Amino acid sequence: MKYDKIKKLDQLIEDGIGFEENDTHTLKYIEWHNNCFQAVRDFYDQSSDEYKALRESHSIESIILNLKIFSTREKARLLQEGEECHDCSGLSDEDSISGDVGIRILSKIDMLKENSEKKEQLRNLFNMVRRELKNEAVNWDRVSELLKMSFDFGMDVAPDIVEFADRYYESRNKEE
Repeated sequence: MKYDKIKKLDQLIEDGIGFEENDTHTLKYIEWHNNCFQAVRDFYDQSSDEYKALRESHSIESIILNLKIFSTREKARLLQEGEECHDCSGLSDEDSISGDVGIRILSKIDMLKENSEKKEQLRNLFNMVRRELKNEAVNWDRVSELLKMSFDFGMDVAPDIVEFADRYYESRNKEE
């Protein structure tokens, strides 16, 4: 049941990719837009931050990205709950516990137009950053090197990877 709702989100993402900003007044777009909100209400209350984020999306691209984030988050929950998820091959258990910034990064990687090899390299780089940060004795020079490498892939995801590391650094300093 929950998996079917996730598939509905994924289908809306696929359908939305074909729209352009000048399509926003067409009946097909309006139906898609309404279906997006209905699908999100299947997971979240209208007063939730997720629903508000979708409502505040001012472009087709941001609506699609929010849907992708929600889909990735719900797939991660399925994995955490031990349920079967046929489309979750791109998510490992490690991915499912990475928090909102990590889920946003993984969603952005999936939405990149580049070839799948580049996406896989970027996903591996993000996983290396995450693994390095999980070490008890973090090698900050290595983390810095990996963060610099993330900019080789462009500005779509690199700032989010830096934010991920920064949040981790801040939380680690609060603990100490």
